[in-house]
Amino acid sequence: MTVAVVAAAAAFTVSPERVRIAAGSRAALTIRASGPVGASVTLGTTGYRLDLRGRPVLGGHRVRWLAVFPRALVLRRGGSAVVNVLTRRPTQPGDHVAAVVVTFRPSGAGTTTAVRVGAVVVVRTQGALRRVVVIRSLAYAAGRLRLVIANAGNVVETLRLVVRLVRRGVAAVFRARRRLLPGSRALLEWRVPPRLHGSFTASVTIGGVRAGRTFPLRL
Repeated sequence: MTVAVVAAAAAFTVSPERVRIAAGSRAALTIRASGPVGASVTLGTTGYRLDLRGRPVLGGHRVRWLAVFPRALVLRRGGSAVVNVLTRRPTQPGDHVAAVVVTFRPSGAGTTTAVRVGAVVVVRTQGALRRVVVIRSLAYAAGRLRLVIANAGNVVETLRLVVRLVRRGVAAVFRARRRLLPGSRALLEWRVPPRLHGSFTASVTIGGVRAGRTFPLRL
C-alpha cells in the first residue's frame, strides 16, 4: 500500500505489503532504499479502513495492540533493513486490521519531500468467528446499478459478487471482487447498457459466504 509517492528515481519499498498473523505473535518487514539515494526512516502504527468504494484510509484511532521496532533508522543508498512487528492480544475474537506506516525522508541536497509507504497488518484473535455478509440494497439510478453490502461478522472477507438481471432469461451479468473489513460497508456500481430497459428481477449472490437476495428493478 503506497500512501504517497514522489520522485520516480527514489524507490522506497516495504515488503510484504500485507501481513496476517495470530494475536500475540510477531512478523518481520523488510524496508529498502533501492534507488540512487538513501533515507532517514521513521516507523509507526495507525488505524486502517476501507471506504465505501474500497479505497484505503489511514488514521482515525490509536492502535494499542500493534507496535513496530525500531522506530527510526537510516538506510544507505541501495540498503535494506528488517523491522519487527509486535502484536498484543485484542480483547475481542476475530480479525483486527491496522497499518504500519514507514516514512522515508530522502538524503541529499534538494530532497525535502517525504515518501510514506505502508503495510497492512491483520491480526486474528481466537474465539467464535462469525462470517455474516448482508446485502443491504440494490437500486438503479442515472444508468447505474448501486449495490450496498455490509460485513456483520468479525473476519475479513474477500468477496466475489454476481448480479444477474433476469427477464425471460438472463439479460445481463455484472461481477466484482471486494475486500470487506469487519463491521464495514461497501458500495459497488456498474454501468447498465442503454439497451436494457423495463422491468427485471435482479438476483445478487456472493461467493464464499451464504448470501443471496432478489430485487424487483425498473430500468
